[in-house]
Amino acid sequence: LGAGPPRQIALARRDFSGNSSASLTRLLPSELSPVMRRGRYVVAEVDAIDGTAAPGVDAVFGPRSERFEAKDEVTPYQYAVLAACGAVCTAAAHVALTPLELVKTRLQTTGGDGAGPVASEIYDEEGWPGLFRGGEAIAVGYFINGAFAFGLTEFLKRTIGETLDLGDAAWAATVAGSFGGAVAAVAVVTPFEAAKVRAQTRPGAPIPLLQTFRDLIRERGGWYEGLFGRSLGALVAKDVVFAAFKFAVFDACRDSLLTSFPGARGDGLSAFGVSLAAGAIAGAGG
Repeated sequence: LGAGPPRQIALARRDFSGNSSASLTRLLPSELSPVMRRGRYVVAEVDAIDGTAAPGVDAVFGPRSERFEAKDEVTPYQYAVLAACGAVCTAAAHVALTPLELVKTRLQTTGGDGAGPVASEIYDEEGWPGLFRGGEAIAVGYFINGAFAFGLTEFLKRTIGETLDLGDAAWAATVAGSFGGAVAAVAVVTPFEAAKVRAQTRPGAPIPLLQTFRDLIRERGGWYEGLFGRSLGALVAKDVVFAAFKFAVFDACRDSLLTSFPGARGDGLSAFGVSLAAGAIAGAGG
């Protein structure tokens, strides 16, 4: 449609042979219907139709003219890549923060005059390696944790969303998937958290990770009490709520930023910046 004199859509009789008439007229808006004029079917006043349809939608044929879009599917390989990226990034982030975690643990278990004096004391006694005490348990544990937290969460989110067809409530699938992924991620990291605390609170030379597991199981009377029983409940209560909030806020922030800056979708560096900003907001909010 456009400027110019009114036009008519002319259809010959042969176009309406058999049941084709009903098929063709269903394509037209309800207020339009072809009429017979001088031996021909025509639709008058087509130009009177409001031409302010949404972008990509034909003013006459409406949503029937929209392009088909391919469904965004994630392959098992892509899930594996996502899990691997989550594993590496989560492990690297937690290892980098090991000195802060060590100082926090020392303050909580032995007290001190503050984070600065405690960190200085550890450095004076053990040097830089001492600030990363417990790093082996952190690296291995959060490598596994990150794989579950990202790969499983994405799988559950998509599966729940497609199964329940939530529409505008897609955020509910993100929350539910995050809960499921977080429970699994917390369960697998709990033994490593126990080993980390033991390494960071026991004086003397560091003990290998497997030996620390054996000591915990022997001293606490079994593998469950030794590796899970004392901290699993607290970790689930803390991390599951945080994970559900984090992923839901991340998705909302990312979608909002991409809506505001649509050009970022096709630019790898810009898309990375959007994800980084959304992750920072989600992490700070949690």
